[in-house]
Amino acid sequence: MARWKKVVKARVRARDVTKESESGKAVRGMLREFENEDEEDVLDAVVRVGLVPVGRKKRPGRKATGPTKESVLVWTPLFAHLDSLSPGIASKLAQQILTVLVDSAPRFHPPPADDEARKEVASYRWTLGTWLLHLWNDAELAVADEERGEITKRLARELVHSDDV
Repeated sequence: MARWKKVVKARVRARDVTKESESGKAVRGMLREFENEDEEDVLDAVVRVGLVPVGRKKRPGRKATGPTKESVLVWTPLFAHLDSLSPGIASKLAQQILTVLVDSAPRFHPPPADDEARKEVASYRWTLGTWLLHLWNDAELAVADEERGEITKRLARELVHSDDV
């Protein structure tokens, strides 16, 4: 995931959209590599390592309702490719994000005593929450209607508990 993030982020910043450039060839090669990986493992890695920028300043703020534009530009090509291989990737990704949010909920993992560590966890979880909302609302790569009910039920069960996300 780190390699994908590095190459595609550089392409986004350089506004490189050509397929024949060095980075374009690298992206195509990585996409082929992902075809040989287990989809669940790829999604788990994307959610746990890729979607949330390392630096908190690069993450969406508490008032944001979606991921940063750069993050969307970095990850959408991968999601579109995975969806072409296995339709419904947005629903699977949303389920994976929800799993990580639930697993990291304060009722399961009490917030760290250290203020900075607590802010880090909250920022990480908020960023994942913005991705969940993005997948809910995206016109091109959205959670399927039939999956929304299950995700909504699962989310509602978790929101009954004290949780800031």
